[in-house]
Amino acid sequence: KVNQDEIYKEKRQNKLKNFSISFFAIVLGLVGFTLALQKAGMILNFPSNVYIYLLRFTIIVFLVVSFFYIAKVIKYPQAVKDEFFHPVKINFFPLLAKIFLVFG
Repeated sequence: KVNQDEIYKEKRQNKLKNFSISFFAIVLGLVGFTLALQKAGMILNFPSNVYIYLLRFTIIVFLVVSFFYIAKVIKYPQAVKDEFFHPVKINFFPLLAKIFLVFG
């Protein structure tokens, strides 16, 4: 018989292992929205502080997602390798380059 505490502990440990590269898609979407809001603000005369706050939020989200994925790379390198060879998840790795291009 399996103890419920052991199951809960195993599920908590697997959250980092199952942290997907696709979380960077959230960051890419936020960066695109931030750029669109900046351009719309120029045309529609929005206050610039709205864009600045959204840019700061986007950078924070990027740093948090990066932190967790780097932790996954360090703690579960085999899981990252499996993700890299997965037929669908492999397509999310180029998101990192796209994020830096759009940030620039």
